Amino acid sequence: MNSLSAAKRDEAISAYFGPTGANYSICRAQMGASDFSAGLYSFDDVANDYSLTNFSIAHDNNTIIKYIKDAMAKNPNLKIFGSPWSAPAWMKTNGNMDGGGNLKGDAQTQNAWALYFVKYVQAYKSAGVPIWGVTIQNEPAAVQSWPSMIFSDVQERDFLKNYLGPTLAANGLGPANLAVMFLDHNRDMMVGWANTFYNDATASAMVWGEAIHWYDYGGAGAYANVASVYNSHPGKHMLATEQCLTGGTHMGDYAGAEQYATDIFGDCSNGCEGWVDWNLALNQQGGPNVSSNWCSAGIIVNGDNITYNPLYYYMAQFSKYVRPGAKRIGATATGGPQVMAFKNPDSSIAVIVYTTGNAYNARVVWGNQQIEYAATARSMDDFVWNPNGVSVIKNIVTSSKTKSSAGRHILGLTNTLDQQQNTSVSKYTLTGEKISIGDSKTRVTPGLYVDKPADNTEKK
Repeated sequence: MNSLSAAKRDEAISAYFGPTGANYSICRAQMGASDFSAGLYSFDDVANDYSLTNFSIAHDNNTIIKYIKDAMAKNPNLKIFGSPWSAPAWMKTNGNMDGGGNLKGDAQTQNAWALYFVKYVQAYKSAGVPIWGVTIQNEPAAVQSWPSMIFSDVQERDFLKNYLGPTLAANGLGPANLAVMFLDHNRDMMVGWANTFYNDATASAMVWGEAIHWYDYGGAGAYANVASVYNSHPGKHMLATEQCLTGGTHMGDYAGAEQYATDIFGDCSNGCEGWVDWNLALNQQGGPNVSSNWCSAGIIVNGDNITYNPLYYYMAQFSKYVRPGAKRIGATATGGPQVMAFKNPDSSIAVIVYTTGNAYNARVVWGNQQIEYAATARSMDDFVWNPNGVSVIKNIVTSSKTKSSAGRHILGLTNTLDQQQNTSVSKYTLTGEKISIGDSKTRVTPGLYVDKPADNTEKK
């Protein structure tokens, strides 16, 4: 981002956080170095500084913080949560930020590490960036060649109970003021970790919810674990806090973007409340990275040029129209596509339809209103109803830089009587069609669902 001109930086920030862009509403920030840092650092690298008198976020002022502020200028309600990859090297058993290692077990060190969280939240607030939440440890079961630190579920729970939770509360950062999340690792671990934390009344009262990653690579078992935790622990929350495509930038990779869509559907239809991509912007190699762990991002930077990867548009399908505070509502899909529907706080209804199959003619039905449209192969479509019949979407903009049918990613509805579609270019606008109760299509029962007509001959 620092290599871009002011105009290009603003384009990238607007693309992610602006109201006509992806309109992101929650982001993750690193509490010290991660693998995607230019080098190793913590906020206090002075050995044995247990009172953290040398704590400083100066490293972040010209990098992370200024971009968070740019994002907040586009969306003042943006939520930020912090995640540590490692404690400072002097607090760890291996004496290094990388290579795993444990937090030292003595009370002096454990208290210092808990205080580190408090000082992070306080320092960022003083810099003009309020912190909504924190995770206790990024990927606590992974020994990596980049910053990493190991906790078992019991160790992490006891650190929370005995040190972190009381220290946060003593500094006005109890559960009412800071959302604390545990695990921050893969879903194949999440049931056991949830039981460890939620079956302990003291620990359970200190946490907002569980943070999960996708590096078990999905499937029915992973989503069954999400559903199990959701159903077993009512009132607790769940957030997918890190996902990315590994092994390079995946330029133009629609199959990789479809992995995003599949996983968002899998997580969020089973109780997860949000889904966070890992990197906003990377270079052409997929870095910087302290350990050559090259990955993909929604925006790839080359000099003063930015390229939008397909995953950017797939993420935008969800973030643009499903707003904070939305409630998922019932929807039934027939004929092949996947569908999720949401009621936003302004009472608008957003429907997301995703198909990995062939093109077909389709309809979306909401009560006695119907939208008929032509679904292209391997596509995603968004439909939005305003309760007063007025378009929620004020500015429908071309969202894809390609002209392939699979590149048509953003669609808005205004419930007027005319309908327009042009699949030869990437811009696609559908304004819909109303039907009356007396129409012959009342064979469609009231409700909300997506239907692939059996004869596939319905008008486009």
